Amino acid sequence: MKKENPSFSSGILGWIERVGNKIPHPFILFIWLFFIVAAVAFLCGKAGVSAIHPSTGEEDFAVNVLSSASIGEFLRNMSKNFMNFAPMMCVPLCVLGIGVAHGSGLIDVSMNLTGASKNLVVLTYICALIGVCTNLLGDAGFLILPVIVAMLFQSTGRNPLAGMLLAYCSNCAGYGANLLISTGDAVLAGLTETAAQLIDPDFVASPTMGWYFMAASSFIVAGCCTYVSMKIVEPRMRRNGIGESVKIVEYTQQDLAITPVEKKGMLVSLSALLACIGVCALMCLPGMP
Repeated sequence: MKKENPSFSSGILGWIERVGNKIPHPFILFIWLFFIVAAVAFLCGKAGVSAIHPSTGEEDFAVNVLSSASIGEFLRNMSKNFMNFAPMMCVPLCVLGIGVAHGSGLIDVSMNLTGASKNLVVLTYICALIGVCTNLLGDAGFLILPVIVAMLFQSTGRNPLAGMLLAYCSNCAGYGANLLISTGDAVLAGLTETAAQLIDPDFVASPTMGWYFMAASSFIVAGCCTYVSMKIVEPRMRRNGIGESVKIVEYTQQDLAITPVEKKGMLVSLSALLACIGVCALMCLPGMP
């Protein structure tokens, strides 16, 4: 008779797992927050609550968003508010560039290059770092990267499910952190600018304002994901026999090899990137137009 494996949900990690699984989906949380804010606004509007505007010094009263006038104004200005949302100017440009990178195969070839490493720690760290930076793809990163990392793990004799978990969790944990400017930076800059203009109407926020922190965070988050994957997740999966017989696809190191055309394309793209960085650096020098 096969011996039953111990529960995967044991100890402090099991407690965190059980509590985390009871948290509702983010969509449900936002629905709850919507009704809570609407109820608070209704009560404050009826009570005549007011506050002093920090920029103009005028007294602003709470607005009952459930009134017919507020609902009518919301419906009339829905399209206008959406198009005037600050990140809408930057996000389409970022998505366009990411789409070109993915459609041309640049992202896939970059991941295949990762599989060339024989050091398991280095391989895991690079996969985690790429996972952190995959927020460049937006939500598409959650669909693309886990399968690729699972194939890399399988080709090196490791549990492919652990690779999928690493890719998914590193993408979630590093959402916002990146070595490059992403759509998240544009969104955060737009929100920061809107909030800051309450105090200074002339304030302009740049998507690059948090790059130093985000770039440094990418390496730290990738290191944490690597440690958790190799020291906690994979040993627990081995002890409990999870994913031992899973085969994502019959891929080997030979299947992930880079062709000469792909190598040439990577060199050309890297040269173009360095050229763009050089031009931008020259433009930042004092006296340059």
